[in-house]
Amino acid sequence: MATSKSKSIVCQVCGNETPFDERLCRHCGGIPLFANERETLKEKDDNYYNFLEEEINYLKQKIESLSIENEENQKSIQELEKDLFSQRAGLNLLLNEIKKKLKLDRTTFFEMWEDSVKQHFRIMIFKDIFLGKKFEMISQSSTENLPQFEDCILRAEESFYSLDIDGILRALTEALNLSQSNLPLIVFSGRFFFEVGRMDEAKNLILSALKRGITSKEIFKLAAMISLFLGNFKEAKNFVHLYTKNGGAQFEGFILKCCIDANMGNWDEATKWSTLALKEEKNLFALLMLSFSLSMQKKYDESKKALEEELKLHPENKDIKHILHAIYLLSGDKINAISIRKSLKNDRDYKICIERERYLNTNKMLKFWRSFAPPIDKFLLELNVVEKV
Repeated sequence: MATSKSKSIVCQVCGNETPFDERLCRHCGGIPLFANERETLKEKDDNYYNFLEEEINYLKQKIESLSIENEENQKSIQELEKDLFSQRAGLNLLLNEIKKKLKLDRTTFFEMWEDSVKQHFRIMIFKDIFLGKKFEMISQSSTENLPQFEDCILRAEESFYSLDIDGILRALTEALNLSQSNLPLIVFSGRFFFEVGRMDEAKNLILSALKRGITSKEIFKLAAMISLFLGNFKEAKNFVHLYTKNGGAQFEGFILKCCIDANMGNWDEATKWSTLALKEEKNLFALLMLSFSLSMQKKYDESKKALEEELKLHPENKDIKHILHAIYLLSGDKINAISIRKSLKNDRDYKICIERERYLNTNKMLKFWRSFAPPIDKFLLELNVVEKV
């Protein structure tokens, strides 16, 4: 009896002591173990947990290593894609010119190649946007035609990787027919139609969505850009107002208003909006628009001042140089105008300066102004790929 009392028995379930000679714990009904057996189990558990902790740490390190390796591989793939797209753009351009039997000088060919490559890079950006939005598109599609919708999304993705623009357009159009109220699909498709020059399709898509009560700041921004691009300036102003009212970026609202008023010839208003845009964000296009608007009001000294400072920061920027060349001509500063012209390394830019001087001398002022007006259409295309809204 003394022997049995000297041994400590602790229940493995509840941890309470229980008499040695009882088979089940009187507290919880579990099977008790001797203390030394409990310690043995605890030691085994501790060893097992230590083993698991080591395994988890190893796996964490492995995941981190693979993540870094994956990022490096992604960067390499992106660089290879850029090289491939650049070569493809140049070869396609060359093939088209051969078919047309046109003769291009070397400078013009490389400028056209550069524009083509820029468009290919923007398509790459749209591919990344699409990949980030596709699951949201699928989640907002109706369940009854989900398999067909997913097939359209898959074909669009495959077409993006192969740079098949017609294939992308077909897949997006079919997807829109299957899911007509799908906001992320409508916004993305409208932006892509805008990118590839399908302005009427973009306009019809966005206006149709608005008529059905589908609204968002992204819809209003796109509607404003399409209206501006197509020359519907009053309509564009209304959409910009709705865009900023619904939380759109202030800079984009100001610069779009600037572009609208510039197209309408309201140069004092264009000056005001470009100034406000520059307060929101340091942006070269906004600065060019400000300088151009001031020039149209014959405020040449103000126009020169901002650009001369910017040229010090970007001494090779040809857009700044073209506007400065024109302003120097308008203000009668022929020495600086000639100096700017000589600093342009590209033959085409040099010839544009010569033509600009001839336009001014022969009083062909419309052609003169057009020769250095900031490219609003190109800016809208760049604004279209921006995700910040």
